[in-house]
Amino acid sequence: RRLLVEDEAAETLVAGIIDESVWKAFEARQLVVKKCNQHCDLHGENVLVKDDGEMLVIDYGDVRPAHASLDMVALELSLLFHTKNVRGAWHWPSEEQARMWHDVSFYTSGSAAEPFVAACRSAAFRLAAGPREVYASAYAYALRQLKYRDTDKALAGAILQCAVSQFE
Repeated sequence: RRLLVEDEAAETLVAGIIDESVWKAFEARQLVVKKCNQHCDLHGENVLVKDDGEMLVIDYGDVRPAHASLDMVALELSLLFHTKNVRGAWHWPSEEQARMWHDVSFYTSGSAAEPFVAACRSAAFRLAAGPREVYASAYAYALRQLKYRDTDKALAGAILQCAVSQFE
């Protein structure tokens, strides 16, 4: 989480979303992760797709060692949180669906995003040291989104809460 949000900011951002004692206990946990170089700003606008379907990733200004599942989780969640997100046009996910982020079928129910989400999620789990790394990535990414003025705070909070509960 410290890769995306500093300690002082994290405590302020999570206030009112997760009980302070639960949050402190969660933050105190140790986690084994797979580390490798990650893009660290992977979102839909940093992936260009040619007419023949070939993809090209751009904007490598934030590349650094990070947990291996981060980029796939960030790419998936950029559907919801990037400034040019698709959420408004699709009216997806609901808060209820976001609280069930771990269940791809329920989370993507009624959405055209299911194949994309499933591919990103599958890659995240495949690359990670274990499931907890993926939930920690979602936690960190959702927490970072809370610092942006135009973020849907309820949606970010729901994903953050799901990640914490699934980590256990």
